[in-house]
Amino acid sequence: MAYHEAKRFIEAFPEAKAWSVSVLTQDKSKALVQRPQCSREVLLRELNGWMKIAQSHFFLRPLLSNVVLLDLDGCKVDLQTLLSLQPRALVLTSPPNNLQMWLCIPDSLSNKASLLVCKELTTQFSGGNFSRLKDSPIFPRKNKVIHASNPSSS
Repeated sequence: MAYHEAKRFIEAFPEAKAWSVSVLTQDKSKALVQRPQCSREVLLRELNGWMKIAQSHFFLRPLLSNVVLLDLDGCKVDLQTLLSLQPRALVLTSPPNNLQMWLCIPDSLSNKASLLVCKELTTQFSGGNFSRLKDSPIFPRKNKVIHASNPSSS
Protein backbone atom coordinates (compact mmCIF):
# COMPACT_ATOMS: atom_id res chain seq x y z
CA MET A 1 0.00 0.00 0.00
CA ALA A 2 2.85 2.43 0.80
CA TYR A 3 4.06 2.39 -2.82
CA HIS A 4 0.66 3.57 -4.08
CA GLU A 5 0.50 6.32 -1.44
CA ALA A 6 3.94 7.60 -2.46
CA LYS A 7 2.97 7.46 -6.14
CA ARG A 8 -0.17 9.53 -5.45
CA PHE A 9 2.00 12.04 -3.64
CA ILE A 10 4.42 12.25 -6.58
CA GLU A 11 1.55 12.70 -9.03
CA ALA A 12 0.34 15.73 -7.05
CA PHE A 13 3.47 17.61 -8.19
CA PRO A 14 3.71 17.01 -11.97
CA GLU A 15 5.86 20.11 -12.46
CA ALA A 16 8.58 18.76 -10.14
CA LYS A 17 11.43 17.66 -12.34
CA ALA A 18 13.63 16.82 -9.35
CA TRP A 19 13.02 15.23 -5.96
CA SER A 20 14.95 14.75 -2.75
CA VAL A 21 14.99 11.10 -1.65
CA SER A 22 16.37 9.67 1.57
CA VAL A 23 16.16 6.20 3.06
CA LEU A 24 17.42 6.16 6.63
CA THR A 25 18.10 3.40 9.11
CA GLN A 26 15.38 2.75 11.67
CA ASP A 27 17.11 4.96 14.25
CA LYS A 28 17.67 7.62 11.51
CA SER A 29 21.40 7.68 12.26
CA LYS A 30 22.59 6.60 8.80
CA ALA A 31 21.48 7.20 5.23
CA LEU A 32 21.04 4.00 3.22
CA VAL A 33 20.03 6.02 0.15
CA GLN A 34 20.69 9.74 -0.17
CA ARG A 35 19.68 11.45 -3.40
CA PRO A 36 19.48 15.21 -2.78
CA GLN A 37 18.43 15.74 -6.39
CA CYS A 38 16.86 12.82 -8.19
CA SER A 39 15.06 13.07 -11.53
CA ARG A 40 11.39 12.11 -11.73
CA GLU A 41 12.29 9.25 -14.09
CA VAL A 42 14.87 7.76 -11.70
CA LEU A 43 12.48 8.25 -8.77
CA LEU A 44 9.66 6.37 -10.46
CA ARG A 45 12.00 3.60 -11.64
CA GLU A 46 13.62 3.08 -8.20
CA LEU A 47 10.65 3.91 -5.93
CA ASN A 48 9.38 0.38 -5.32
CA GLY A 49 12.84 -0.96 -4.49
CA TRP A 50 13.68 1.93 -2.17
CA MET A 51 10.42 1.50 -0.31
CA LYS A 52 11.11 -2.21 0.23
CA ILE A 53 14.34 -1.63 2.17
CA ALA A 54 13.64 -3.34 5.50
CA GLN A 55 13.64 -1.53 8.83
CA SER A 56 14.09 1.89 7.32
CA HIS A 57 12.42 5.27 6.96
CA PHE A 58 11.66 6.53 3.45
CA PHE A 59 11.49 10.28 2.84
CA LEU A 60 10.51 12.15 -0.29
CA ARG A 61 10.20 15.86 -1.13
CA PRO A 62 9.53 17.70 -4.41
CA LEU A 63 12.24 20.23 -5.21
CA LEU A 64 10.06 23.21 -6.01
CA SER A 65 10.72 26.75 -4.82
CA ASN A 66 7.05 27.45 -4.14
CA VAL A 67 6.23 24.42 -1.98
CA VAL A 68 5.17 25.11 1.58
CA LEU A 69 4.63 22.34 4.08
CA LEU A 70 2.43 22.85 7.11
CA ASP A 71 3.09 20.18 9.73
CA LEU A 72 -0.28 20.14 11.51
CA ASP A 73 0.16 18.03 14.61
CA GLY A 74 -3.06 17.99 16.59
CA CYS A 75 -5.00 19.65 13.79
CA LYS A 76 -8.05 21.42 15.22
CA VAL A 77 -10.04 22.07 12.03
CA ASP A 78 -12.18 19.83 9.86
CA LEU A 79 -11.11 18.30 6.57
CA GLN A 80 -13.34 20.61 4.48
CA THR A 81 -11.62 23.69 5.91
CA LEU A 82 -8.22 22.29 5.00
CA LEU A 83 -9.38 21.30 1.52
CA SER A 84 -10.76 24.82 0.95
CA LEU A 85 -7.14 26.00 0.78
CA GLN A 86 -6.64 23.69 -2.22
CA PRO A 87 -3.57 21.83 -0.99
CA ARG A 88 -1.61 19.75 -3.47
CA ALA A 89 -1.47 16.98 -0.90
CA LEU A 90 -2.95 16.37 2.50
CA VAL A 91 -1.17 13.55 4.28
CA LEU A 92 -2.26 11.77 7.47
CA THR A 93 0.97 11.16 9.39
CA SER A 94 -0.64 9.56 12.43
CA PRO A 95 -4.33 9.18 13.25
CA PRO A 96 -6.51 10.81 14.13
CA ASN A 97 -5.37 14.38 13.51
CA ASN A 98 -1.68 14.75 12.72
CA LEU A 99 -1.41 15.97 9.15
CA GLN A 100 0.98 17.41 6.60
CA MET A 101 -0.56 19.95 4.24
CA TRP A 102 1.53 20.62 1.14
CA LEU A 103 0.67 23.92 -0.56
CA CYS A 104 2.06 25.71 -3.58
CA ILE A 105 2.21 29.46 -3.15
CA PRO A 106 3.13 32.12 -5.71
CA ASP A 107 6.85 32.46 -6.31
CA SER A 108 6.30 36.22 -6.15
CA LEU A 109 5.82 36.02 -2.37
CA SER A 110 8.94 36.96 -0.48
CA ASN A 111 10.43 34.51 2.00
CA LYS A 112 9.22 36.78 4.79
CA ALA A 113 5.64 36.82 3.43
CA SER A 114 5.55 33.05 2.96
CA LEU A 115 6.89 32.60 6.48
CA LEU A 116 4.08 34.78 7.84
CA VAL A 117 1.49 32.77 5.87
CA CYS A 118 2.87 29.53 7.30
CA LYS A 119 2.96 30.85 10.85
CA GLU A 120 -0.60 32.13 10.69
CA LEU A 121 -2.02 28.94 9.18
CA THR A 122 -0.26 26.61 11.59
CA THR A 123 -1.27 28.76 14.55
CA GLN A 124 -4.89 28.78 13.41
CA PHE A 125 -5.01 25.07 12.60
CA SER A 126 -2.85 23.41 15.25
CA GLY A 127 -0.02 25.45 16.63
CA GLY A 128 2.28 23.04 14.77
CA ASN A 129 5.57 23.60 13.00
CA PHE A 130 6.03 25.10 9.57
CA SER A 131 8.78 25.22 6.99
CA ARG A 132 9.57 25.95 3.39
CA LEU A 133 11.91 24.17 1.03
CA LYS A 134 15.09 22.73 2.51
CA ASP A 135 13.90 22.95 6.10
CA SER A 136 10.69 21.02 5.53
CA PRO A 137 10.07 17.52 6.80
CA ILE A 138 9.50 15.11 3.99
CA PHE A 139 7.01 12.45 3.04
CA PRO A 140 7.54 9.35 5.24
CA ARG A 141 6.71 5.80 4.12
CA LYS A 142 3.83 5.02 6.50
CA ASN A 143 1.78 8.13 5.77
CA LYS A 144 -1.62 7.95 4.11
CA VAL A 145 -2.39 10.47 1.38
CA ILE A 146 -5.97 11.54 2.05
CA HIS A 147 -6.02 14.15 -0.70
CA ALA A 148 -3.84 14.70 -3.75
CA SER A 149 -4.57 17.21 -6.46
CA ASN A 150 -2.84 17.31 -9.83
CA PRO A 151 -3.19 20.86 -11.18
CA SER A 152 -2.89 19.73 -14.80
CA SER A 153 -5.97 17.48 -14.47
CA SER A 154 -8.21 20.23 -13.07
